[in-house]
Formats: sequence, structure tokens, C-alpha cells
Amino acid sequence: MRFLRKYREGIYQRERGRLRSWLLTIARNCVIDLHRERARRREHRGASALEEVPDEADLEAGWDEECERTIVQRALDELRGHSGFDERTLIAFERVAFGRVAPAEVAASLGITVDSVYAAKSRCVRRLRKIVSELEVVYEVTPP
Repeated sequence: MRFLRKYREGIYQRERGRLRSWLLTIARNCVIDLHRERARRREHRGASALEEVPDEADLEAGWDEECERTIVQRALDELRGHSGFDERTLIAFERVAFGRVAPAEVAASLGITVDSVYAAKSRCVRRLRKIVSELEVVYEVTPP
């Protein structure tokens, strides 16, 4: 709520930094405030109120991991829903890429050639990379 209130007040200034950095700072300060309040109420006797507050690097790492997970999930959803690939192509790709099933086994189960399995994987990976690149722009992610 603090983020939303400050954002609506127009406090965020894009030229001063990325939105995610500002959001993480707000989140970290909320955690610090919560620990201070608990310390005042003596809920955690003997421990520092700031002991459990993650440092900025940990927050950034957690944010990056969640952002990457979200981008991949959205890209896969986009690939499945709007790529125009037929069902066997998507199944072949998912079984080889995520199920770690041997291409020959996938080909036999789908009634296609092994070359078709490799082609399906290649087409899907190429399209998935394009979708991920587009989502990275939306999420303001700088690729490694």
C-alpha cells in the first residue's frame, strides 16, 4: 500500500532510477519498520530489530529470480497460446526440453521423425527467445 500511495502521489521519478529499485527500497523499509514496531512491543526480546532484514543484494537477487521465473512462465504461456504451432510441435518441444525425454522416444510416441522432433525444438526455442526478449523490455530487464 505504501508503494501505491507514493506512486499515486507522483513521488517516483524515472530519471532517478529503475522502478524495481524504488519498489525494493520501499519493501525493505517496510520490513525495517515492522521489525522496529515489534521491538518496541517487545515481541522479540534480546534480538536486534534489524537482524532479520535482508540486505539490498539479497532483495535484488530475489527480485531477479522471481522476475526471470515470471518472464519464462509468461513466455511459455504465449508460446502455447499464440504461437500458431501445431499441438505435436509443442508436445515434442516440451517433452525434449522440459521432460528430458529422448528425441527418438518422443518421435515414436507422436508418430513423427526424429528430425521433426529436432526441428520442432529448434522452432520453439527460436520463438521462445523472441518472446523472452520482448518481455524483458516490458519488465525492464537488462539481459546478462
